[in-house]
Amino acid sequence: MIPMTLGENLRELRIGRGLSQEEVARALFVSRQSVSKWENGAAEPGVDHLKALARLYGVSLDRLLLAEDPESPPEGSGPADGPEERPPDGRRTDRAYLVWTLILAAWCAVDAAVTMELYGSLHIPFSAVALVVGIWVRYPAMWVVTVCLFGLNLLLNAVGLATGAVTAAVGLAVNGVWLGMLTRPAMQRRFGMKG
Repeated sequence: MIPMTLGENLRELRIGRGLSQEEVARALFVSRQSVSKWENGAAEPGVDHLKALARLYGVSLDRLLLAEDPESPPEGSGPADGPEERPPDGRRTDRAYLVWTLILAAWCAVDAAVTMELYGSLHIPFSAVALVVGIWVRYPAMWVVTVCLFGLNLLLNAVGLATGAVTAAVGLAVNGVWLGMLTRPAMQRRFGMKG
């Protein structure tokens, strides 16, 4: 049997994860051509890119570099591992994330209805827009933007609560929970943060 090259292994791992070269390129902040060159053996990724690829594909560096048998599971990868230990593959659903996304959507609808009734204008929180964009884009920069917007909303709701605004208490709770959720390691990995 002919041994597999690094490029062939990278292609196999990418396909096994159901990712396109473009998706890998976006996750690593490189061009699609770079990913193609790595897989075709025309170039080799640097150490930082190898680490990022191992995280993205959910394998050890040894497995990525073919120093470990591809058929054997990595150490500690058994059913006892919790969800925090499993690498994200873009298909798993974090129930708390889904529940709080629905709560945020409901809160945005209520907030929009109340502001439309009271002020005659539609209000859509920027934090909700950033969160929706972040779900699709998944760049670390979107995580930072989203955290900043939820923090700003939290501050504005605190000011609103102090001035007697009716909806500020609910907004304070929803934005506070979301800010806490965004700081969890699982959520940071969802946005491609190191961890």
